[in-house]
Amino acid sequence: MKRILMAAAVAGVLWPVGGRILAAVYADVETSLGTFTIELDAAARNGGAAFLALAQGWVDWLDPQTKAPQHGEPYYGGTAVGWIFKDGQGNPVLVGNLGRTITDGNGGRNWNNGAGIELLDDISGSTGLTARSVAMVQQDGPHTIDGRWAVMLENADDYFGGRWSRIGTVVSNWGVVEALAGRPVDANGWMEVPVETSAVRIHGDPEETDAWRTEAQKTWPAATWVEARMTPTGIKWLIPGRSRFKTRTTDSLLGKWNTPEWWNEGEPLDASWETFGLDGQTGFAAGRFAAVSYPELGGPTVTGKYSFRVEWEMGPGDTNQIYQYDLDVGANTGMVWQLDLATQSQALRSATLDQIIIRQGGAHSTLVSFVISAWWQVPYYWLGETEKGSNNGRYRMWEFLTGDDVWGDWAGRYR
Repeated sequence: MKRILMAAAVAGVLWPVGGRILAAVYADVETSLGTFTIELDAAARNGGAAFLALAQGWVDWLDPQTKAPQHGEPYYGGTAVGWIFKDGQGNPVLVGNLGRTITDGNGGRNWNNGAGIELLDDISGSTGLTARSVAMVQQDGPHTIDGRWAVMLENADDYFGGRWSRIGTVVSNWGVVEALAGRPVDANGWMEVPVETSAVRIHGDPEETDAWRTEAQKTWPAATWVEARMTPTGIKWLIPGRSRFKTRTTDSLLGKWNTPEWWNEGEPLDASWETFGLDGQTGFAAGRFAAVSYPELGGPTVTGKYSFRVEWEMGPGDTNQIYQYDLDVGANTGMVWQLDLATQSQALRSATLDQIIIRQGGAHSTLVSFVISAWWQVPYYWLGETEKGSNNGRYRMWEFLTGDDVWGDWAGRYR
């Protein structure tokens, strides 16, 4: 997108978006090595809104040490820049912020990897992650932004293009980023001494800042405490609908939180008592537990007969292929068709799908998994919608037997 230079009397750079001219919004990232400034890309409405929302405290998040819900509090103050990704020759490719460090029961410090919530992303595109660009880091699938971000030191499309959401560009004090990239790291790229981020401060056009806030509020996650009771069959929670939960063990003086999570598949607006078995686990206490509720889920509702297409980029020398999956969820059957990209009509081969499983893949995605026994493949697809109710979006495919990890676009329809 081209920038349009206006009169000097107008503060900031202006962007054309949908026929409107939008003034720029900036984020000053304050670290112990100095401050650098990011100019937000007006086209990154989801990823940029997620970044600004956490910086300003527009969305709730969970404290990584106590798991206490945080309301109206900026997230990035107290996080740290601590990761440098290098290429095969040892050259730094990007430098990233991975949240806060937390202290475990033995006094060790570990990364928490995010704010305990998931937010929507944008499609980066094949040329999005150029040098000096800034991106929000994904977790395991589309629409899994959790607060982590990274600055590209060189073109990183070969590594993360099409996966991470590009949100803007570093426009001043690049020397601070270079200083961060020069910090000593261990064999895994972790800085020996992480660099503290004291704050991310937003400035620029007030009207456009309000527009970003409106974008963030469309899928505002609410972090709350929920009540819990012990029963002979497990923990019984009074919970809001469609919420993610983490449980707290009582075998640690620090009130250590473990990692199991559950999704309530009930009505999204009604609170109810629901019981979750613990599979023989003990040591859980009644009390309050943290939950994050999402007012909008961005994964398709895959029921009955459903089709979706994905495009894979094959290996060197091969043509790209389109795979179409025809599911009959109720009957647990279906077919897969591998199509030629040039004609999209020639069926190169087909096979029967086995063991179709549909379940919630996260706050904004649906996980579709099945076995293709004829080909000895076990694919897992995370499908995230472009917007609520649409029949297209982004996907991540992971193949169990080969370890293939592919990201791209999908299109589907009910039939």
